[in-house]
Amino acid sequence: MADRFQGLTVQLAHFGKSPEDAVTHYVQHLGLEALRQAKPFVRDLVDQWEKYKKAGQTVTKRYLNEVHWRAMSCQIVFQWKKLEKQFGLTSDSIRSRIGTIEHDFAIKPA
Repeated sequence: MADRFQGLTVQLAHFGKSPEDAVTHYVQHLGLEALRQAKPFVRDLVDQWEKYKKAGQTVTKRYLNEVHWRAMSCQIVFQWKKLEKQFGLTSDSIRSRIGTIEHDFAIKPA
């Protein structure tokens, strides 16, 4: 057992970490994983909301389209927020980049 611990200590030393650091990191990972599994996905919540709004009442085609549009908007906004968080982007930087791309590929008058 002591030999295995020594081997782990050597492996972690290459990264400047201790076994205590590794355990702390792994416990945090397990806690986040448990939270992730406990929380429902936004897409599932939006789907449930959309089904609820469409069911059990007399609705018009316009109402159904409105509910569908709002559900899609929720999912799109969530994806934007996810990208912003994951890559450190802002809505303005994304819009600016899209504008640059559109400008670069715009048809220029002859």
